[in-house]
Amino acid sequence: MSADPQGRTFVVPVAGATVLVSDARQPVGRALVGALAAAGARLVVAGLPGPAPVRDAHDPVLGLPGVQPLPLDVTDPVSVAETISRIGGPLDIVINTARHVRAGGVSHDGNLLAHHRALEVSAMGLARLAQATAPILAGRPSGAFLDVLSVKALAGDAGHAGFAAAEAARLSLLQSFRHEMRSTGVRVLEVFTGPTDDADHQALPPPKVAPARLAAAVLDALAQGREQTCVGEVAREAMRRWLDDPALFARETQP
Repeated sequence: MSADPQGRTFVVPVAGATVLVSDARQPVGRALVGALAAAGARLVVAGLPGPAPVRDAHDPVLGLPGVQPLPLDVTDPVSVAETISRIGGPLDIVINTARHVRAGGVSHDGNLLAHHRALEVSAMGLARLAQATAPILAGRPSGAFLDVLSVKALAGDAGHAGFAAAEAARLSLLQSFRHEMRSTGVRVLEVFTGPTDDADHQALPPPKVAPARLAAAVLDALAQGREQTCVGEVAREAMRRWLDDPALFARETQP
């Protein structure tokens, strides 16, 4: 697979594709399901972790034509395998939106159970999805695995230590996965975002990235075949500063 200096590979068409969104219960995943359906995906599999609330049955996005809601817990390999086995047809694109955001530090105000959960969802969840879907994607003419992750993956965060650590581990695994999949022709892409406009970040001040804006950026990354995308001014500025001086960026981002 070839790439140009801007990190673009062959484009990934969404129209007519079967796409799995790993967590469609959160606003970003839900927005992605709607955007993919509108873009002409043949089938959008909406992964739904946890117990199903009553409102799922009346959710307009989950009820769209071509959308298949399925239970999916990325922390459980059995759940991952069962969900993939129930997809109606070959799988073309996997979009991983699963994450676990909790505040807390390392030496104080930290919750080790929350840190462990973040690692299970962000890092190990990515690994489980990759292992389960890589053989399927490798057999498709335009197979792709796209991960939506926080720009906090670039440096630690004293206020969200477990979340930042899990996102950093996720990024490292994703980069290794990209190297593994190059010979198969499967595209592995990453979309970085700053704080998103949802319940996980309600205590943070603007600017925040709207779920619809992030969904549009994901579709654009696929359409352009762009391996790395930063969405929003927070993510773009963080990436610029990190590329300029990683050590200085890590020091200056702490309170």
